Amino acid sequence: MKTTPAPLSRFSARLEPAATAMVWWEPGRRLEPMAVLEVPLRPGDSLVTVELSTICRSDLAMIHGDLSASAPLVLGHESVGRVVTAGSEAVDVDGEPLRCGDRVVWSIAAPCGACADCARGAWHDCLSAREYGHERVRAGWELSGAFATHIHLRAGTDIVKSDAAVPAVLLAPLGCNVAAGRPALPGTEPASDLRSAVRQVERAWRHLPSRELTAATLPLSRVDEALALAETDDRARVGVDPRS
Repeated sequence: MKTTPAPLSRFSARLEPAATAMVWWEPGRRLEPMAVLEVPLRPGDSLVTVELSTICRSDLAMIHGDLSASAPLVLGHESVGRVVTAGSEAVDVDGEPLRCGDRVVWSIAAPCGACADCARGAWHDCLSAREYGHERVRAGWELSGAFATHIHLRAGTDIVKSDAAVPAVLLAPLGCNVAAGRPALPGTEPASDLRSAVRQVERAWRHLPSRELTAATLPLSRVDEALALAETDDRARVGVDPRS
Protein backbone atom coordinates (compact mmCIF):
# COMPACT_ATOMS: atom_id res chain seq x y z
CA MET A 1 0.00 0.00 0.00
CA LYS A 2 1.51 3.29 -1.12
CA THR A 3 0.37 6.75 -0.02
CA THR A 4 1.53 10.25 -0.75
CA PRO A 5 3.87 11.85 1.84
CA ALA A 6 2.30 14.05 4.51
CA PRO A 7 3.09 17.76 4.11
CA LEU A 8 2.60 20.30 6.88
CA SER A 9 -0.95 21.40 5.97
CA ARG A 10 -4.00 19.94 4.22
CA PHE A 11 -3.17 17.18 1.80
CA SER A 12 -4.72 14.25 0.01
CA ALA A 13 -3.54 10.70 0.57
CA ARG A 14 -3.79 8.79 -2.68
CA LEU A 15 -4.14 5.05 -2.17
CA GLU A 16 -2.66 2.40 -4.46
CA PRO A 17 -4.55 0.09 -4.54
CA ALA A 18 -7.75 1.89 -3.60
CA ALA A 19 -9.33 1.50 -0.18
CA THR A 20 -12.53 -0.52 -0.11
CA ALA A 21 -15.51 0.30 2.09
CA MET A 22 -18.65 -1.79 2.41
CA VAL A 23 -21.69 0.46 1.99
CA TRP A 24 -25.07 -0.14 3.62
CA TRP A 25 -28.11 1.15 1.72
CA GLU A 26 -31.20 -0.37 3.28
CA PRO A 27 -32.43 -3.34 5.32
CA GLY A 28 -32.32 -6.59 3.39
CA ARG A 29 -29.83 -5.34 0.82
CA ARG A 30 -26.32 -6.73 0.77
CA LEU A 31 -23.47 -4.41 1.63
CA GLU A 32 -21.83 -3.16 -1.54
CA PRO A 33 -18.14 -2.36 -2.09
CA MET A 34 -17.07 1.21 -2.76
CA ALA A 35 -13.55 2.07 -3.93
CA VAL A 36 -11.88 5.17 -2.48
CA LEU A 37 -8.76 6.35 -4.28
CA GLU A 38 -8.07 9.59 -2.46
CA VAL A 39 -8.60 10.78 1.11
CA PRO A 40 -8.38 14.52 1.92
CA LEU A 41 -6.74 14.98 5.31
CA ARG A 42 -6.59 18.02 7.57
CA PRO A 43 -3.55 18.63 9.78
CA GLY A 44 -5.15 16.78 12.71
CA ASP A 45 -6.58 13.88 10.66
CA SER A 46 -5.13 10.42 10.17
CA LEU A 47 -5.71 7.51 7.83
CA VAL A 48 -5.72 4.07 9.43
CA THR A 49 -5.78 0.63 7.88
CA VAL A 50 -8.33 -1.54 9.69
CA GLU A 51 -6.88 -4.61 11.35
CA LEU A 52 -10.17 -5.85 12.78
CA SER A 53 -13.71 -4.60 13.35
CA THR A 54 -16.05 -6.35 15.73
CA ILE A 55 -19.80 -6.12 15.20
CA CYS A 56 -21.86 -4.06 17.62
CA ARG A 57 -25.52 -4.75 18.27
CA SER A 58 -26.28 -1.32 16.83
CA ASP A 59 -24.70 -2.45 13.54
CA LEU A 60 -27.02 -5.46 13.48
CA ALA A 61 -30.00 -3.29 14.39
CA MET A 62 -29.36 -1.00 11.41
CA ILE A 63 -28.77 -3.89 9.03
CA HIS A 64 -32.06 -5.49 10.06
CA GLY A 65 -34.01 -2.21 10.03
CA ASP A 66 -34.55 -2.02 13.79
CA LEU A 67 -32.58 1.24 14.07
CA SER A 68 -33.03 4.15 11.69
CA ALA A 69 -30.03 5.45 9.78
CA SER A 70 -29.32 7.84 6.94
CA ALA A 71 -28.09 5.84 3.95
CA PRO A 72 -25.74 5.29 2.33
CA LEU A 73 -23.29 4.73 5.15
CA VAL A 74 -20.29 2.63 6.10
CA LEU A 75 -21.01 0.79 9.33
CA GLY A 76 -18.47 -0.18 11.98
CA HIS A 77 -17.19 1.64 15.07
CA GLU A 78 -15.50 -1.09 17.15
CA SER A 79 -12.06 -1.37 15.64
CA VAL A 80 -8.30 -1.49 15.89
CA GLY A 81 -5.81 -0.66 13.15
CA ARG A 82 -2.50 0.84 12.12
CA VAL A 83 -1.73 4.37 11.00
CA VAL A 84 -0.96 4.66 7.28
CA THR A 85 -0.38 8.40 7.18
CA ALA A 86 -1.26 11.37 9.36
CA GLY A 87 -1.40 15.14 9.26
CA SER A 88 1.26 17.27 10.88
CA GLU A 89 -0.94 17.89 13.95
CA ALA A 90 -2.35 14.38 14.40
CA VAL A 91 -1.66 13.14 17.93
CA ASP A 92 -2.80 10.48 20.37
CA VAL A 93 -4.46 11.20 23.72
CA ASP A 94 -1.05 11.76 25.30
CA GLY A 95 -0.15 14.42 22.75
CA GLU A 96 2.35 12.17 21.00
CA PRO A 97 2.51 12.47 17.20
CA LEU A 98 0.96 9.65 15.20
CA ARG A 99 3.45 7.84 12.99
CA CYS A 100 3.07 5.38 10.16
CA GLY A 101 2.80 1.89 11.63
CA ASP A 102 1.43 2.92 15.05
CA ARG A 103 -1.18 0.42 16.24
CA VAL A 104 -4.18 2.36 17.51
CA VAL A 105 -7.65 2.16 19.03
CA TRP A 106 -10.01 5.13 18.77
CA SER A 107 -13.21 6.59 20.20
CA ILE A 108 -16.58 6.07 18.52
CA ALA A 109 -17.10 9.74 17.64
CA ALA A 110 -15.25 12.74 16.23
CA PRO A 111 -15.98 16.36 17.16
CA CYS A 112 -17.51 18.50 14.43
CA GLY A 113 -14.58 20.92 14.30
CA ALA A 114 -16.83 23.89 13.55
CA CYS A 115 -18.72 24.82 16.74
CA ALA A 116 -17.57 27.24 19.44
CA ASP A 117 -16.45 24.39 21.71
CA CYS A 118 -14.30 22.88 18.98
CA ALA A 119 -12.86 26.29 18.11
CA ARG A 120 -11.48 26.62 21.65
CA GLY A 121 -10.17 23.05 21.64
CA ALA A 122 -12.85 21.64 23.93
CA TRP A 123 -13.47 18.60 21.72
CA HIS A 124 -15.27 16.62 24.42
CA ASP A 125 -17.90 19.35 24.85
CA CYS A 126 -18.94 19.21 21.20
CA LEU A 127 -22.69 18.67 20.86
CA SER A 128 -22.47 17.98 17.12
CA ALA A 129 -19.95 15.15 17.22
CA ARG A 130 -20.03 12.77 14.25
CA GLU A 131 -20.19 9.08 15.09
CA TYR A 132 -18.04 6.63 13.19
CA GLY A 133 -20.18 4.03 11.45
CA HIS A 134 -23.37 6.10 11.81
CA GLU A 135 -22.81 8.98 9.39
CA ARG A 136 -24.09 9.26 5.83
CA VAL A 137 -21.33 8.88 3.25
CA ARG A 138 -20.34 12.24 1.80
CA ALA A 139 -17.58 13.63 -0.37
CA GLY A 140 -14.36 14.04 1.58
CA TRP A 141 -15.32 11.60 4.33
CA GLU A 142 -16.22 8.41 2.53
CA LEU A 143 -14.22 6.25 4.94
CA SER A 144 -16.32 7.18 7.97
CA GLY A 145 -16.90 3.63 9.22
CA ALA A 146 -14.68 0.66 9.91
CA PHE A 147 -16.35 -2.01 7.78
CA ALA A 148 -13.64 -1.15 5.31
CA THR A 149 -9.96 -1.65 4.62
CA HIS A 150 -9.25 1.88 5.90
CA ILE A 151 -10.88 4.52 8.07
CA HIS A 152 -10.43 8.29 8.03
CA LEU A 153 -10.06 9.50 11.65
CA ARG A 154 -10.91 13.15 12.09
CA ALA A 155 -9.08 15.70 14.24
CA GLY A 156 -10.09 15.56 17.89
CA THR A 157 -10.82 11.83 17.94
CA ASP A 158 -9.46 10.11 21.05
CA ILE A 159 -6.72 7.84 19.72
CA VAL A 160 -4.70 5.48 21.92
CA LYS A 161 -1.58 3.61 20.83
CA SER A 162 -1.62 -0.05 21.78
CA ASP A 163 0.76 -2.92 22.40
CA ALA A 164 1.21 -4.90 19.18
CA ALA A 165 1.09 -8.21 21.09
CA VAL A 166 -2.48 -7.82 22.36
CA PRO A 167 -5.04 -9.66 20.18
CA ALA A 168 -7.12 -7.30 18.08
CA VAL A 169 -10.36 -8.93 19.22
CA LEU A 170 -9.72 -7.66 22.76
CA LEU A 171 -8.98 -4.09 21.71
CA ALA A 172 -11.57 -3.42 19.02
CA PRO A 173 -14.68 -3.11 21.27
CA LEU A 174 -13.07 -0.75 23.79
CA GLY A 175 -14.14 2.55 22.24
CA CYS A 176 -17.78 1.46 22.30
CA ASN A 177 -17.45 -0.03 25.80
CA VAL A 178 -16.14 3.25 27.20
CA ALA A 179 -18.85 5.32 25.50
CA ALA A 180 -21.57 2.98 26.80
CA GLY A 181 -20.15 2.82 30.32
CA ARG A 182 -19.35 -0.87 30.04
CA PRO A 183 -16.23 -2.39 31.63
CA ALA A 184 -13.26 -3.22 29.45
CA LEU A 185 -13.11 -6.65 31.10
CA PRO A 186 -15.75 -8.73 32.92
CA GLY A 187 -15.84 -8.21 36.66
CA THR A 188 -14.14 -4.81 36.56
CA GLU A 189 -15.37 -1.26 36.94
CA PRO A 190 -15.95 0.69 33.71
CA ALA A 191 -12.88 2.64 32.64
CA SER A 192 -13.16 6.42 32.83
CA ASP A 193 -11.58 6.90 29.41
CA LEU A 194 -10.29 4.99 26.41
CA ARG A 195 -6.64 5.18 27.45
CA SER A 196 -7.43 3.56 30.81
CA ALA A 197 -9.43 0.81 29.11
CA VAL A 198 -6.62 -0.02 26.68
CA ARG A 199 -4.01 -0.11 29.44
CA GLN A 200 -6.25 -2.34 31.56
CA VAL A 201 -6.57 -4.87 28.75
CA GLU A 202 -2.82 -4.75 28.07
CA ARG A 203 -2.05 -5.49 31.71
CA ALA A 204 -4.56 -8.33 31.82
CA TRP A 205 -3.18 -9.85 28.63
CA ARG A 206 0.28 -10.04 30.15
CA HIS A 207 -0.98 -11.95 33.20
CA LEU A 208 -3.79 -14.21 31.98
CA PRO A 209 -3.82 -17.13 29.53
CA SER A 210 -5.00 -15.96 26.13
CA ARG A 211 -7.84 -18.47 25.91
CA GLU A 212 -9.28 -17.44 29.26
CA LEU A 213 -9.16 -13.72 28.52
CA THR A 214 -10.56 -14.00 25.02
CA ALA A 215 -13.45 -16.23 26.05
CA ALA A 216 -14.35 -13.91 28.91
CA THR A 217 -14.20 -10.75 26.84
CA LEU A 218 -15.89 -11.82 23.61
CA PRO A 219 -19.22 -13.59 24.28
CA LEU A 220 -19.87 -16.40 21.82
CA SER A 221 -23.31 -14.93 21.09
CA ARG A 222 -21.65 -12.04 19.28
CA VAL A 223 -19.58 -14.39 17.15
CA ASP A 224 -22.67 -16.43 16.30
CA GLU A 225 -24.56 -13.30 15.26
CA ALA A 226 -21.72 -12.17 13.04
CA LEU A 227 -21.39 -15.49 11.26
CA ALA A 228 -25.14 -15.83 10.83
CA LEU A 229 -25.22 -12.46 9.12
CA ALA A 230 -23.08 -13.54 6.19
CA GLU A 231 -21.70 -16.62 4.54
CA THR A 232 -18.11 -17.57 5.28
CA ASP A 233 -16.75 -16.09 2.06
CA ASP A 234 -18.59 -12.81 2.73
CA ARG A 235 -17.19 -12.00 6.16
CA ALA A 236 -15.39 -8.93 4.82
CA ARG A 237 -18.78 -7.53 3.84
CA VAL A 238 -19.78 -7.16 7.47
CA GLY A 239 -16.41 -6.11 8.81
CA VAL A 240 -15.40 -9.23 10.67
CA ASP A 241 -11.95 -8.82 9.15
CA PRO A 242 -11.45 -6.81 5.95
CA ARG A 243 -8.40 -8.87 5.04
CA SER A 244 -9.85 -12.38 5.54
